Amino acid sequence: MKVLIRHISGMIGVILILAGLTIDSKAEDRIGMIKVVSGDATVISKGTETPAKAGTPLFEGDIVRTGDNSAVGMTFSDNSRLSMGPKSEVSIESYAYSRPGRKDSFDARLKRGSLTATSGQIAKSRPLAMRVLMPTTVLGVKGTTLAARVGGDA
Repeated sequence: MKVLIRHISGMIGVILILAGLTIDSKAEDRIGMIKVVSGDATVISKGTETPAKAGTPLFEGDIVRTGDNSAVGMTFSDNSRLSMGPKSEVSIESYAYSRPGRKDSFDARLKRGSLTATSGQIAKSRPLAMRVLMPTTVLGVKGTTLAARVGGDA
């Protein structure tokens, strides 16, 4: 009986360790986070919509939306920063920074509203590797700050 209990408790320990490794591997996929939120904002990650708040992790493919009289500030692992104004929607189309087998790149799509982008290490190491995509324009961010606005609905 004692051997069985030790065996079961050992298995529980292994399961907890493996669960921790799963959580850590997801943390490695994190590309940035929400730094500040004013008003109502949401993050849509893998189809799940959650309220945005300071510390919310961001992943490649996420969509960030702001409501009326709202704003969001985001920081990314390469020290790039995006700030969104009211009634805005931005999707993080692609992001790679110091990943084996991928060139450093950052593409954010401004679907509506306003966005200010400040480049980080990606644009410093690969000029024009950071881009803001819009319905009719693509802006390359090369070691600078830019502001853009897109009207209409998403």
